[in-house]
Amino acid sequence: MTDPNANRASILAMQALGAQVVVITDRDAAGGYLQSRLDYIARRLAADQFLHWPNQYANEASVVAHRDRTAAGIHRAVGEIDVLAVGAGTTGTLMGCLRYFTKHCPGTRIVAVDAVGSVFFGGPPAPRAIPGLGVSRVPELFCDDPNLEKAIVAEDDTVAMCRHLAREYGLLAGGSTGTVLAGVAASPRSSRPAAGQWPSPPTSAIATSRRSTTMRGPGADIQILSCPEPTAFNCR
Repeated sequence: MTDPNANRASILAMQALGAQVVVITDRDAAGGYLQSRLDYIARRLAADQFLHWPNQYANEASVVAHRDRTAAGIHRAVGEIDVLAVGAGTTGTLMGCLRYFTKHCPGTRIVAVDAVGSVFFGGPPAPRAIPGLGVSRVPELFCDDPNLEKAIVAEDDTVAMCRHLAREYGLLAGGSTGTVLAGVAASPRSSRPAAGQWPSPPTSAIATSRRSTTMRGPGADIQILSCPEPTAFNCR
């Protein structure tokens, strides 16, 4: 189930794999589609007792998985870092990384990256065209923390970063990746590296062997460390 902002190629890929894709077109009270999608799920669950919804917005297992695997993998791949930028989204990845690094690397700054127009950080809702980040309601998994920093990225900056990656490095990154990397590039430089968690695999840059390359991006030099799990970025 998705909404009109979904990438057409993603919808076709799911359909090719046999999925029934439902596109919700009714906007919710905040002007987005998330609550409308959740209402649709509630109606389907009430009508069919055999349906199951893992609920990525409230499932604690998501936080635990990202704490024990994603965050731990970034730590192994990158080592000590000053800043970890994570796309907000459902906040499973964000909360898992926050828990891990608060315990194992308390000096690491955790930055939650979100899109302009999202209500996640208490801002007013506004139309958004790029899928991947941004919500019209705050997920149940999110638990604010005084140590959590927040960065809001305009969609123009997301597009600029995605085009930069494609033009300079042949990386066809999605909107969530472009948003997080734009947030990383805008972070203050420090003596140790900063890392940006790659939220979703880009179309043509999925790496399965360990190697690295350095990109010179706007505001920062970004070193991509590619390994089976996960992919992280060093910004110098």
